[in-house]
Amino acid sequence: VTAQLQPLHLDDLLPSAAGTVQGSLRLTGSRQAPNVQADLQGRGLRWDDWSANAIDLRGQLPWRGNGGDFTVQGTELQVGIPLARLDVRAQGAVENLRLQIEADSPQTAGLSVAGQVQRRGNAWHGSLEQLRIEPERGNHWTLQAPAAFTASGPRFQLQPACLATTGHGDARLCAQADWPSKGLVVTSERLPLSLIEPWLPEQDGRALVTRGDVTLDANIRPQGNRWAGGVHLASPEGGLRLGNNARREIARYDNF
Repeated sequence: VTAQLQPLHLDDLLPSAAGTVQGSLRLTGSRQAPNVQADLQGRGLRWDDWSANAIDLRGQLPWRGNGGDFTVQGTELQVGIPLARLDVRAQGAVENLRLQIEADSPQTAGLSVAGQVQRRGNAWHGSLEQLRIEPERGNHWTLQAPAAFTASGPRFQLQPACLATTGHGDARLCAQADWPSKGLVVTSERLPLSLIEPWLPEQDGRALVTRGDVTLDANIRPQGNRWAGGVHLASPEGGLRLGNNARREIARYDNF
């Protein structure tokens, strides 16, 4: 399939859509294993609640083999959450893929992800190699070490993936999964309450200051037509005071 758009006005196809797409698209190979080659530019795109000021697709990506290099770049997107910027780069081939994603949402967080995945028989094996989350407020979280994963039919397995942070308290949060049999497990031996301080409102111009740590043990898994699991939080003691110089706490607890 070869298409040359010079340009295509989306409202000619869908009354609820808007914007233009121009450039070229070529698909070769079989329907089950297509090779993609594209040089497309979209401007002022909108369909229902989805929109993009600009989005560009460039490069070629085979289904098998190697040598592919395909990029997606977008600005001012609305895809459920607003994104100021999205950059995706896929290298290699669909069945032997190296992927990098960077996204920036000023209202929520910045995200940087890198990893690789290969197809072996009927299963996909890969590794999450880099992950960095930069919330609009508070600490940045970074993946401590690569985490392997496998997907085979409905089963998805993730080896322990741990995010660490420093700043408003040092913390480590780990997740692992064997879905659907054992589900998803998220644990932390120490989550300082100070992590929430950037999100707490000031009182009479003074910041709310927390004291204490929390441990976390949470799990969730499908069970028939419903979900099963639980969350266990524990903290030996903690408190809250008004301002860094306050001697007394306005609230405290023991053995939570």
